[in-house]
Amino acid sequence: MNTKCFVIFMGIVLAACSASAESPPSTHPESTTPPEATIPPTEVVETEIPPSPSASPTEPPATPTEIPTDTPQPLQFNFTGYENNPILQKEDSVACNFYCIWDSDVVLVDDEFHMFYTVATEDSTSIGYAVSTDGLTFTKHETNPIFQTDGEGFDAVGVGNMLPLVKGDTWMLFYNAAAAGEKVRDDSGGGLSIGLTTAPDPTGPWTTGQQVLMAGGNGEWDSGFIIPTSVIVTEDGYHMYYTAGQVATLYEQMCGMATSPDGITWTKYDDPNTTEAPFAESDPVLQPSPTGWDSHGVNCTVLRSDTGWEMFYDGSRADTQGSLFRKTGYASSPDGVHWSKYLKNPILVEINSPTSAIKIGTTYYLYSHSWDLTALTAATGTIDRP
Repeated sequence: MNTKCFVIFMGIVLAACSASAESPPSTHPESTTPPEATIPPTEVVETEIPPSPSASPTEPPATPTEIPTDTPQPLQFNFTGYENNPILQKEDSVACNFYCIWDSDVVLVDDEFHMFYTVATEDSTSIGYAVSTDGLTFTKHETNPIFQTDGEGFDAVGVGNMLPLVKGDTWMLFYNAAAAGEKVRDDSGGGLSIGLTTAPDPTGPWTTGQQVLMAGGNGEWDSGFIIPTSVIVTEDGYHMYYTAGQVATLYEQMCGMATSPDGITWTKYDDPNTTEAPFAESDPVLQPSPTGWDSHGVNCTVLRSDTGWEMFYDGSRADTQGSLFRKTGYASSPDGVHWSKYLKNPILVEINSPTSAIKIGTTYYLYSHSWDLTALTAATGTIDRP
C-alpha cells in the first residue's frame, strides 16, 4: 500500500525540488520563530477512530538497525512525466510568500483519486483537496481549504504534509504541526508534532486535531522536526513512516518508522542495541549513504503491494559550496523495517522526486511538486521485475 517530504510554512524560504539530476543551487535564510496564527476555526466534531485491524498491541521489531546495503535485484524503471503537467497550480488570488502549494498525497476510493495537498498563505498553512477520475486531471474543491488550524495548541501555527487514510466510513488525516514559538525547519517548515483529524467525508467536517506523535528529546536524531510521509494499514495495526532531523536545518534528515494498534498510540522503532544518543530513544530505518548522491539526507514514501514493501526516496548531496542536488532512489524490504537500497540508484533523474506514490494494478502514480513549490506534478510508470 501507500504512502510517501508537511509542514509549516511561515515566511520561510523553501528548498528547491529539482526535476533533473542537477537542480539550480538555492540559498536559505535562517529559521525564524513563526507568529501566532489568526485563521478562523475549522468546524469540528468529536474524534472517533475506527477499530484497529488487531486488538493486540504492536511492538517495534527487536532486531538491530542496519545501514541499508545495496541489492543486486535487476529491475527496469519505466516512468514518464505527465504530458499536461502541472496537474494543479496555486491560485493567482491567493497571496503567499512565493512558495504556495506542495506535498500532495493521494488515496483511491470508489474509483476516484482523492488528493490532499499543503497550501501556504501569508499567515499560515492549511490543507486543500482535489478529486480526479484518472489520477492525472484534478479538480479543486470549491470550499478549500478543507482543514486549517484553529490558532491554538500544538498546531496553532498551521497544518500540512498530510497523509490520508480511509477506514470504513471514516476519513483520517495525519499531518505535521507546529505550536506557536517553535523553531521550524528552514525550507518548507516542519514542526515538532504529528496530529490526527477525522471526518465522515473528505471535505469534512474535520475534528479538532489530536497530537499523536512527537519529535525526540534533546540530542536525539529526530529532535528538530518530524514530518509524516506514509501511513500503511497492516495485519497488526498501522505503520507510519516519517522524515526527521536533529536540527531544523534543510535536508539533514533520515527516515523513521512507528507502529500503532489503533492509529492514536504510536511506538517508534527502537533498536535495543543502540542505547546512546542520538539513537537512545529510537532509530531511523533509512539513513544517508556515507558518500555519493544520497549522502546528505533522505526522505521516503513507502508502499506495500503484491510485490512487497517498497520505497521511493528522495536523496540529496551537497557540493563544495553547500548547494544541494536531489535525485530519486528505490529500496525494498522484507518487513518494512530493514531496507536495501537498489544497486543502480538513482532511478529517476528527469522526473521530480515524488512526495507520494500509489500503485493501481501494475501502474505506479508518482506525485511531486515543482522546484519552486508553486505547482503539483505527476508521473506514471511501471517496474519490470525479471
